[in-house]
Amino acid sequence: TMPRWGLSMTEGTVVEWLLDEGQHVAHGDEVVSVETEKILAGVESQQDGVLRRQVAKEGETLPVGALLAILTETDTPECKIDAFVAKFQQDFVPLAEKEVPSNLTRSQSVLVEDRHIHYRKWGHQGNPMILIHGFGGDHNNWLFNQDTLAASSLVYALDLPGHGGSSKDVGTGSIGELTNCVAGFIGALDIGPAHLIGHSMGGLIALRCALENASLVTTLTLIGSCGLGSEINGIYLDGFISSRRHRQLKAEVEKLFADPSLITRQMVEELLKYKRIDGVQNALEKISDQLREGNRQRSNLSHRLTELNKPLLVLWGQNDQIIPSTQARRLPKAIRTEVIANAGHMVQMEAANQVNQLILELARV
Repeated sequence: TMPRWGLSMTEGTVVEWLLDEGQHVAHGDEVVSVETEKILAGVESQQDGVLRRQVAKEGETLPVGALLAILTETDTPECKIDAFVAKFQQDFVPLAEKEVPSNLTRSQSVLVEDRHIHYRKWGHQGNPMILIHGFGGDHNNWLFNQDTLAASSLVYALDLPGHGGSSKDVGTGSIGELTNCVAGFIGALDIGPAHLIGHSMGGLIALRCALENASLVTTLTLIGSCGLGSEINGIYLDGFISSRRHRQLKAEVEKLFADPSLITRQMVEELLKYKRIDGVQNALEKISDQLREGNRQRSNLSHRLTELNKPLLVLWGQNDQIIPSTQARRLPKAIRTEVIANAGHMVQMEAANQVNQLILELARV
C-alpha cells in the first residue's frame, strides 16, 4: 500500500514500476518508486512473494494506504486476487479521513537548559530509541526509519538546538553543549537508558554521550558519523550555510545522496524556509566553526571506541561525499562496521530497509 513517510504526508504519486508482474520479490526489494512533496523514493516490500498485479498506474496520485500492488504465492488463482482487490477498494477509507495513527504523537517540546527542544514520539512500548540528526537536519531525516523501529520500541526523534522546531540559541555551538542537551533531553523525559542512533554530527553527539554518560546508553549506532576520522567536506558545509536561492541549495543537497534524483523541489524549499528563520544562520555558523576547521574535523574519537562497554555498530554509505566511507576501514578491527553500496551520506533514507534491520538486530543483542 502507499506508505506514509512523515506526519504531513497524505498522498503520493506513482512514478515508475521497478519490477514487472510475475517477478519474484524478496523482503526489502524496491517494487515501485513514489514521489511525495518531500522526496522521491522506492517502496520496499515487507515480505517475499510474486508480484502478481500492479494495481496502481504510473502517474496516478493516491492517498496514503491506497492499494499499490498484490504479492501472492505462485499458485494463488486470479479469481482470488480479483476478489481481494474489489473488497479492498470497496472498504478503503483514505488516511486523510481517519485519525492520526495511534502509534504517533504530535509535535511536543520539553525544556532542557532553558531551551525548548522539539521532538516526535512513535510507538507505545519497548526500550526507547533516540534518533539524533546531523548538521542542518531535523527529525524528518528519519522519515523512512521511524515506523519500522517503532514496531518494537518507543522511538524519539528530536530537533537539536538551532534546528527544526527547537530553540535557535546554541550558545557557543560546541559539540559539548549539544551533547549536554541530548543528555538533558533523556533526563527530562526520564527515558534512559536508551538506544542512541546518531547520523553525521548526531553520531559524534551520540558517541560523546555514550562516553560521558554511559548509564544513559544501551546500544550505539553511528551512521556516516563525524568524530571517526579527520576528513569532512568543508566546501559542502560552507555552501549549505551560504546558499540563499533554490538552485544554489539544491546543488549542495545533491551531495548528500548517491542518487540526486531523489530530491524534490519541496524538500529544497523547506530547507530554504528553515534557513530564513531568525537565528538559524548564526546557529549554523557557530556549530560549523566548532565542528571543523576547513576540511578537517576538530574531534576524532576513533581511538576511544574500544572504551565503550556497549554494543556498537558503525554504518556508512559507500558513496558518502560528506564524510568518506574510507574512515570505516581505519577503525579498530573489533568494531563492527557495515558499508552499504549505492548509498550516500543519507544512507538511512537511501537504504532504509537495510539500515532499519541492522539497528533492530543490534538492539536485540
